Amino acid sequence: MITRKVVDLVKFIIIGVIAICLFYNIFTLFFPITIGLAHDEAEHLHVAYILSHGQKPFVDFVENHPTLFNHYLKWLNEIFDISSSRDLAIGARVTIFIHFVLCLIIFSLWISRLIKTRPTALNWIGMLLIPWIIIDLYHPHLYPMWQIRPDFICYAYTIWGCYLIYLWSVKHHNKTIRYPALMLVAGGILIGFGNAILPKGTVILVSMFLVLVTAKLIQSPKSYSFWPDSFKFKGFVIAGLCAFIAFTASMLFDCYLSHIDPAKWLSAVFILNTHKHIVFTQAEVNPVTSIVYISSVSFILTLFLIVWIIWEISNIRSLDNEREGERYLWLFAIFIILINLISGTYSNGATFSHNFIPSIFAIVLIYLLLLLRVRQVWQKELNHKLLRPQLIGVSIVFAFAVTQILLDPVESILRYQHRKDDLKEVKMIASTDFLRDKLLPKSLVYFAPYIQYTPVKAQHWGYYFMLSDNQGFWQDCYQLGLGPNPQKIWGNGFGKNPPDALAFSDPAVDPVSVQRFISTIWNCQGLNANWITKEIEENYIPMRCRWLFLYVRYDKVPYLKALGWRISLTEKVSQKDKTNHFRYSHEF
Repeated sequence: MITRKVVDLVKFIIIGVIAICLFYNIFTLFFPITIGLAHDEAEHLHVAYILSHGQKPFVDFVENHPTLFNHYLKWLNEIFDISSSRDLAIGARVTIFIHFVLCLIIFSLWISRLIKTRPTALNWIGMLLIPWIIIDLYHPHLYPMWQIRPDFICYAYTIWGCYLIYLWSVKHHNKTIRYPALMLVAGGILIGFGNAILPKGTVILVSMFLVLVTAKLIQSPKSYSFWPDSFKFKGFVIAGLCAFIAFTASMLFDCYLSHIDPAKWLSAVFILNTHKHIVFTQAEVNPVTSIVYISSVSFILTLFLIVWIIWEISNIRSLDNEREGERYLWLFAIFIILINLISGTYSNGATFSHNFIPSIFAIVLIYLLLLLRVRQVWQKELNHKLLRPQLIGVSIVFAFAVTQILLDPVESILRYQHRKDDLKEVKMIASTDFLRDKLLPKSLVYFAPYIQYTPVKAQHWGYYFMLSDNQGFWQDCYQLGLGPNPQKIWGNGFGKNPPDALAFSDPAVDPVSVQRFISTIWNCQGLNANWITKEIEENYIPMRCRWLFLYVRYDKVPYLKALGWRISLTEKVSQKDKTNHFRYSHEF
């Protein structure tokens, strides 16, 4: 006879396995074994470097983000005396990972308070974990979500602040809480501070506002609502004022650290990002694609889930008071996805996958609510001891969930092993740093179409590396007073202070990389950069080291030769170097 203790032990083991698989997946996402940096990662680390050298954002270099995160990276580098870009990248990833875990914990606590008709103890913990395993976190299209960027920091403080305000709203009448107003004020401060780091928490804030309004519209007059309670309404106004004050103070602190005028900060962070800058790219940027890849479902299953979700939403009005929290969660998930989908239309037009991080939480919510429905149907049918179609249907869904739980860790292990194999040869050359940061001299001044082609801790000519393939971006910067006239900078060549090296792709591997960049500058910025070809022919010579390539100015050739670089006047390279160069240059 199976005792209760045996059943609990089996549950504990199963949930433990699920938790370990989830932790492994998340850990390998935030701490991947890579041989280089992606564009945005290199940008954030490089901005931290040039800030430490007294450069001013929006004045001395082009940028369209707040720089509090970059100042933090600068302090991290100075306090711990970090010498390599890889170690600095690890420190940044640790920070982001901590904030993701914070998001996960607060999000789970909030859900647990809202859902009343839920299983208890281990069963509920397992149900909270399963949706995170079902979604395809490891899909290559979603890699930008897990790169070095302050998005999760913003979302962590926004969710935390909203959770504290929620706790105040349901407990302000509870006299056992000594300082309920502290939750309200702290919540507002966290929201303001988080959005000063990166103002992307508006997706969550607007969704919550729409949830409250919509819930009021669909409730019967006798149902509980936030809005008739004037005390709560005043509390929300106070929280909003606290958020505004915290945001303004954080913005001014950022301006103080960067030695810039607040008007420039507002122009760069808000006004510039309301202008359309369509990206000239071959990447998949369909916003719906990101939602589908997160959901980890095929076309047929997507249609099935849409029908199911619509049916569940249609029954929101009929939910009783015990399941009122589920109503709020359904509305929140739907509004998050809808606002995420349309936000690009009303902002700069960017629809890369990292812009859809809030949709991860929405899809997790949807899967969790569907799993709750599966549990309810399963219990009901088993109690009647009948094998009805509903029971068969929920069993199929459960089998799908179990399959995903088993396959995702296997896939992540395989991909992680492949990256380890790719890195073996690189580590023989650069064991303590990224390959480019190890082999490319940091004392040179570089020019490159993308910042990840140069060392993080090196100067860059002109500082127009930022978003060169975003249509009209440079001209908008100039018109808003965020940079010099690009026509003057790009109209007369490199001028009196040419860069020491040009970091383009190896012509033996990508023979049109220079022409492609010139074409991009013309199509996206309206600038004629044909002079770059003439500059290369007259003043630069191609050099290689391993599978890295540079066009080097003649007076710097002896210095590069002393470091092991060789002149390459032929377009022929070995198949091995060609393969390694392609793999290294196109990993991101």
